[in-house]
Amino acid sequence: MKTIQKLFTALGTVNSITIWCKDDQSKAMRQVLENIERAVLSADDRWSLFKEKSELNRLAAAAGTGSVAVQPDTIELFQIAKEYAALTGGAFDITAQVSGARGDYRDILPDADGKTVTLRHGGMRADFGGIAKGYVADRIVGYLRANGVDRALINLGGTVYSLGQRRTIGIRNPFAPLNEHYPEQSVAFLESEEEFVVTSGVYEQKEHIINPVTGQFVDSDLLSVTVVGKNGAAADAMATACMVLNLATSINLLEQMHLEAIFITMGGNVIATRSLRKRLTMANMEVSA
Repeated sequence: MKTIQKLFTALGTVNSITIWCKDDQSKAMRQVLENIERAVLSADDRWSLFKEKSELNRLAAAAGTGSVAVQPDTIELFQIAKEYAALTGGAFDITAQVSGARGDYRDILPDADGKTVTLRHGGMRADFGGIAKGYVADRIVGYLRANGVDRALINLGGTVYSLGQRRTIGIRNPFAPLNEHYPEQSVAFLESEEEFVVTSGVYEQKEHIINPVTGQFVDSDLLSVTVVGKNGAAADAMATACMVLNLATSINLLEQMHLEAIFITMGGNVIATRSLRKRLTMANMEVSA
């Protein structure tokens, strides 16, 4: 059995895809990984807010004035993002901005031609940061399966999927410094296979999540949320939304969407949804009920 890995930077993070295959499959599997990298880099070019000619920046420039032609996957991602925004009552909203002009997901208008999008009001901006990695991970899994890959590990900057093998995945300790050698890097370990594990958090205030309702950074007792489920885009969107919503509302929504989650509070409590508790092994803390 041969191990082939591809590392590359895109979507604001370092991405790792590892395939296990027979020796005589290695050439074909390297090409599969090259194709995946090319597709993800293309998505990054079109969705990055740091690239002047990206689709999202062209949309922002045309907001309130007209439509912009975009690729089919961009249209699809807008539609999925709007669906989860509606399900969460706007707690997940890709138009959220800090102060200044704020939009509303209902003002994103994919046009009837299926090729263009309009942002209704001037000053609006869309940001796929809270859903892109989950959406892309979904597509990567599908592509791997379609190309005969039956054992792989995908890690898009903390959006993790183990294909064809049960693996132990560490749930990051939000109190630990950003150092891979820190001895208490994980607070818990999850046995996982054939599901997405997605974490969102504030991690010592080095990252921030915007509350779409207030337009300010979230003021929550939560340090991180890890969402587990069969749909990467859903898990990604809900990991963001749960940082904004209260715990009871989050758990109710997760149940409706057939997702599980692990919450870590400022006080160091680890709270897991019921079905997930038996699959967790705690490092130094007990799971709260």
